[in-house]
Amino acid sequence: MLDTVKRRLDLLNMEGMGFSRPEITTKLRQDHRCSRRTVQRDFQSRGEWQPIIQIIEDQQHTLMKTVNCLEQLYRKASVKYLASSNESVQLGCLKLMADIRLKIQDLLYPRSIKTEMELTQREPFVIEMWRPTLAETDQ
Repeated sequence: MLDTVKRRLDLLNMEGMGFSRPEITTKLRQDHRCSRRTVQRDFQSRGEWQPIIQIIEDQQHTLMKTVNCLEQLYRKASVKYLASSNESVQLGCLKLMADIRLKIQDLLYPRSIKTEMELTQREPFVIEMWRPTLAETDQ
């Protein structure tokens, strides 16, 4: 499946660079080790697969722009953290940096629904603090 998508992306890129159909066919046959007929079918069925591939490419581009924006915010927050002597500003920067890291992680490595369910199904554990009783304080 990925080979097909890669081949079709290469077809679109070569066509955008101005290569002719015979040149594209020859190059794709060599690079992807496929038959001439496979490349011809890609040209014929282009109306079906091209919009899908372009949507995928647009989503990937948008994702990378979002991640880059978040990384810039992270860098600004880290500079502010290092430059500030005010504790509340430093804490705010640390919180912002942690939130940004979580957002980037969620964007790049989304959790599956099953993993989310497993995480929420766990029994919470309680740590009780030791408190001295009256008998212990009288001693």
